[in-house]
Amino acid sequence: MSQTKQHQRAHLALQREDATRLALLFIPTALLLCFGRMMEFASVRGPGHLGAALWMDAPVPGALLVCAFVVWLLVRRQAMPYPALMATAAALAVGIGGAVVLRLVLPWWVTGWLDLRAFGFMKSDLLILLGAVGILAVALALVGGNRAGRAAVRVLAHGVAAAIAVVVLADLAVLVGTGARGGYFALRDVLARPVELAPVVLSEVTPARAVLLTLPAIIVLAPLAWTARRRTSARPAVSVRHVLGVCVPLLGVVAAAPVPESDLYPEGAVVRMAAMTWEDLTWEGHGMNGPSLTDNPFDLRDTRLVATDSTRTLNVVVVVLESVRRDAVTPYAPALPTTPFLDSLAHHGLLVEEMYTPVPYTNKALTSIFGGIPPSLDSDIVEALPGGIPSPGLPGLLRAHGYRTAFFTPATLAFERKDQILANLGFEEAYGDGAYETAGFEPKVYFGYEDRVVLDRTLAWVADRKQRGEPFFLGMLTLTAHHPYDVPADAARLGLAPANEDLNAYYDAVRYTDDFLRDLIGGFEAEGLLDETVFVIVGDHGEAFGEHGLTTHGNVIWDEALRIPALIYGPALIPEGKRVGGPHLLTDVMPTVAEVLNMDWEGATPPGLSLLHDAPTERVLVHACKDGRAALALRRGARKYVFEYRRRPTRVFDLEADPGERRDVAAHVPPGEVQSAERELVEWAQAVGQAYRLAREEAGVDGERALPSGLQRDLERRPIATVGQ
Repeated sequence: MSQTKQHQRAHLALQREDATRLALLFIPTALLLCFGRMMEFASVRGPGHLGAALWMDAPVPGALLVCAFVVWLLVRRQAMPYPALMATAAALAVGIGGAVVLRLVLPWWVTGWLDLRAFGFMKSDLLILLGAVGILAVALALVGGNRAGRAAVRVLAHGVAAAIAVVVLADLAVLVGTGARGGYFALRDVLARPVELAPVVLSEVTPARAVLLTLPAIIVLAPLAWTARRRTSARPAVSVRHVLGVCVPLLGVVAAAPVPESDLYPEGAVVRMAAMTWEDLTWEGHGMNGPSLTDNPFDLRDTRLVATDSTRTLNVVVVVLESVRRDAVTPYAPALPTTPFLDSLAHHGLLVEEMYTPVPYTNKALTSIFGGIPPSLDSDIVEALPGGIPSPGLPGLLRAHGYRTAFFTPATLAFERKDQILANLGFEEAYGDGAYETAGFEPKVYFGYEDRVVLDRTLAWVADRKQRGEPFFLGMLTLTAHHPYDVPADAARLGLAPANEDLNAYYDAVRYTDDFLRDLIGGFEAEGLLDETVFVIVGDHGEAFGEHGLTTHGNVIWDEALRIPALIYGPALIPEGKRVGGPHLLTDVMPTVAEVLNMDWEGATPPGLSLLHDAPTERVLVHACKDGRAALALRRGARKYVFEYRRRPTRVFDLEADPGERRDVAAHVPPGEVQSAERELVEWAQAVGQAYRLAREEAGVDGERALPSGLQRDLERRPIATVGQ
């Protein structure tokens, strides 16, 4: 390289317009990143810590804000001397380094206001941000006067700033809404199904959050407005060497700063989003798609129910209680007056003492309840694909014996194609929120109405079956106890948890659900059908309220979301006050109904056990998050193993000594035992994945994975008599 070119490269400089553009793009992005990280840290620490995060944990973010302001001021005045830049970087280095030293050497009562874990939330994101600024500055200087090159780098700069801002806000939104980090899947779902999910997203948007949502657009548009309003000089504003003089020291300081080990998810949003995107694009099942098993316990495509000499013709009603967890109902928590009617049913029927859901998500749980197998572990609702369930479903099996089958819910059937899931499970008819007379009934905040809206239509259908002398299998799903736990204005207010607004509202919603059950069964009694009907009442999943830093249910692998109520009520069949022990699962509903009706199985036998009998105490249960890539859990006796693939070591909990799942005892468990549990979980996941893959192949749906949710509606669907689309 000639001396002239070396001299030019040594003095690469940014033009004033480009320097201003970078400052206007990335200084607000840095401010947003710091704000988002502080808010996330406050959310993870729990309610009541927001003020502490904003005021007491501010040294590191505060130093960054000061640095950003100084850099912006220097760029604004188009005077960015090298000594000033180095002084700013040095001040930040001393500030962070001093904070680290103080935190390590001084007692907590002196430095308790400084929590370095807040820095852990932004470390990797800051590395990306600083690296991006340096690379873009060099690129802008290298292209020099080349208009096309400058335009391309400018577009890239705007895209990088916008992407970082969107990722930070998406991550913050998911964390504040659910307590879980991992905005990628939520963002992907919203982009794939914007119209369907718009009511869900908008229900969480407050005025303050609406302002936050505008920030990415403002960050991207502000430099355009600035450059359109002002003509800037083409003279160099600052040497790239000076820009790197800030970025490189800051990169070193940020990279070298230690982050204490904790369970507060120290990785940054941008790094995690990129990693999760790559994982999704290259997903091959983490070993879940191994060679086909010769005897897959979850492939029930050829199963059949056959009548016996003692077969009984009884009506069966399965009522699925939306979001009702075990310790929120009176039969399991006598101190709570939430479900007095359900408590009376428990005293006159059979109560299952230990009932769990395989996956804590409604449209996944329906497959377990009515199909007798675990749902797919794909986050997409593959159960809604044509032939997407490797089971004919209990309704489909009973139709062969003259049963009429129907499903009633106040929810919207179009959401995640619940109508197609029900069709795949064998229901002849399905009625959603558009099937009912809604005058006088209150809508939920999104997708549906209060539960009582279904009563008249349901009882009319039941009366018609009675008049025609047709036995029926009826499925029902409530809705009111679903987040955000809004109840009608005239519903009872219990005031059981005034310190927690969501939990307080949730208990009120559970009480409303209990009142609905009373009215439903009262309607059957008025029709004279109680003696020829069996009711199976189960939750679909529980609900979390921060017990493990998480809220709602979908990706909660803990018992607050997995443990649910279950009871069977049939005055002419079920003995009063019976209690059934041992671990049970929602997949046990299908064999229970078969035993109630005295029917036998031909072909493949469902893997569940009847709820009419105690289960072995050492029975193994397996659970998964809605997205099977998040976590799996295996329960055997008093031990529970939580497996998160390679993200972290498997955790082990002693449920007998620690029912709240707070203390990881993996260090005290033989390594071979943990490895054996991991092998069992992977083999279980392989079997589930293979069963669903075979069902899709038989139905002509190609590929190892399901299609994206947004494309499911474009597929040809099995016919079902649905209302309320």
